Amino acid sequence: MPDFRLPRMQPTTIRRRSLLATIASLAAALSVTRRSYGAETVAGDPGGDNVRLSGETAMRSSGDQVPTTVDLKALGPEHQVASIRRSGNIYRVTTVSGITASFSEFDLRFKTDASAHGPAEGIPVLMPASMRTDRAFLVFASPREISAFIE
Repeated sequence: MPDFRLPRMQPTTIRRRSLLATIASLAAALSVTRRSYGAETVAGDPGGDNVRLSGETAMRSSGDQVPTTVDLKALGPEHQVASIRRSGNIYRVTTVSGITASFSEFDLRFKTDASAHGPAEGIPVLMPASMRTDRAFLVFASPREISAFIE
C-alpha cells in the first residue's frame, strides 16, 4: 500500500550572520523612513514635541501654541534684496544691507508668495534653503516681478 503522507520538509537553517545583517538593514530602513517623512526633531527637545516641517521655513509648533509662519514683510535688510545680476550661470544677489551672495542657476530657486505673509510688492526676500547656505529661495510678491528685477 502506497504512503500518502506529505513528504517531510527539510528544516531550514538560518545563519546567525545573515539574521543579524537582515535585522540591521531593517532597523536602518525604518530609521531612514522615519526621518524622511518631512519632519525633523529640533535639537534640545527631549520629548520630541518640537518639530520643524521641511519646506515650511521657520514653522514650529511647541506645546499649546499654534504653528505660525515667518512674515516675510517683517524681515530685516539682510534678507531684503536690492539687486540681482546674472552672469553666465551665476546669479549675484545683493541685499539691502550690502551683502552680495553668489549662487549657481541650479542652487537658486525663484518663488512667489501672494499671501498676507508674503514679501512686500517690489521688495523680494532671500531665504536660505539649506543648512550650508549654498542654496536659497528668492521670494517675490508676484510672478511679474521676477524677470523685471533681474539685470
